[in-house]
Amino acid sequence: MTIQSLNELKPSHRQAIQRIERLCQAEDGLGSHLYWDKSINCVPEMPHWFLLYEKNLLISVISAFAPGSAEVEVCGYTLPQARRKGYFSRLLNTAADEFRKFGYQRMVLITDQLSRSGKAFIRKLGAVYSHSEYLLIWKPLPREQVPDYDPRIRLRPAGPDELDTLTDLSVKAFGDTREEARRLVEATMAAPHRRQYVACLDERIVGMVGVTVEKQQAYIIGLGVDPDHHGQGFGRSILLQLITILRQTPLQAILIEVDAENRSALHLYDKCGFEVQLGQDYYRVPL
Repeated sequence: MTIQSLNELKPSHRQAIQRIERLCQAEDGLGSHLYWDKSINCVPEMPHWFLLYEKNLLISVISAFAPGSAEVEVCGYTLPQARRKGYFSRLLNTAADEFRKFGYQRMVLITDQLSRSGKAFIRKLGAVYSHSEYLLIWKPLPREQVPDYDPRIRLRPAGPDELDTLTDLSVKAFGDTREEARRLVEATMAAPHRRQYVACLDERIVGMVGVTVEKQQAYIIGLGVDPDHHGQGFGRSILLQLITILRQTPLQAILIEVDAENRSALHLYDKCGFEVQLGQDYYRVPL
């Protein structure tokens, strides 16, 4: 048995990971995927792929996503025929040792709500339930059901000179620290597969939203409105304009994640044509 802790994947690694992902999805009837995009991880030099091999066969894989400085989100797979043999536990221990070296305090284990093996492992580990999230996919609405939106709101790409303004807005909208807000906005603006937009009301920036495009799938991220303008329908205006923009490019899907308890966001997304595709549960473990 060998374990590799990696920052970058070679094509052979990627092919092996995709194979194990497909096999596990088919075996367990799952729709969730590993985190492939590491461009906004807080500590780029920290390993964020962990691979366990037995006789050159990839048995188990862990993907780490850590956009903040306190906790690491972890998801992974083990080949169906190799489960309940301790492989994933060994791999997770290796990953936890690496996370501690870089000052992380918690791991957040993520499992598809339909994954019986994932939930069994988490129960055995004694992890504490944190929250659940839904992944939603957009479906076109009949014209008569498309909601109206405020025509005064104009969505446009963010300019490089607006980093400070977006940082301030991110702190107000999401409650991030200024340091983390600036780093995330900067990373989104710099990555070639990400796009950062601002929403303007009479030339004043009142909202923001980002998009990550991977494999012809667009993931809407960081949709926020200045709290001073809550309750005016600006979030709906931003979302509907962004969908119009995204539909002008060849995409297979438009997706967004939302906390399962955020009823107002779920209502907004439902009205704009989003449907729940899958649910994921989050469990915390101290490091």
